[in-house]
Amino acid sequence: MRLFIAIDLNELRDYFIELQNAISEILKDSKLNFTKSFHLTLKFLGDVQPTQAEKVIAILKKIKLDRISVFLDELGFFPSENCIRVFWLGLRPEEKILELQKNIDESLKDMFKKEKEFKSHITLARVK
Repeated sequence: MRLFIAIDLNELRDYFIELQNAISEILKDSKLNFTKSFHLTLKFLGDVQPTQAEKVIAILKKIKLDRISVFLDELGFFPSENCIRVFWLGLRPEEKILELQKNIDESLKDMFKKEKEFKSHITLARVK
């Protein structure tokens, strides 16, 4: 099964859909694929066997987490302004999210590759 570790943000779904509609109005001529489920991905694991997934869950349960309060920030895109593939919404302050992501990465380093670059974001749309 294909897995990733994320924080579910669907409680803000209506707001994210408003942003998607605004992006759609601005980029009328672009072929956009809008995200239907909203989340903050902390780590992509890829294909994982069920027994491995159980081990991941056990490891994640050991990570201590303080409450994190974040605010929605700026709209951005990957990889560059000249070649937009993903529209995203940033979060701030990013420090606590980065700390959590590093804790997850470090805890799973024996099972999965570490993230090369991590940018906390919520994907709103992909450009086809």
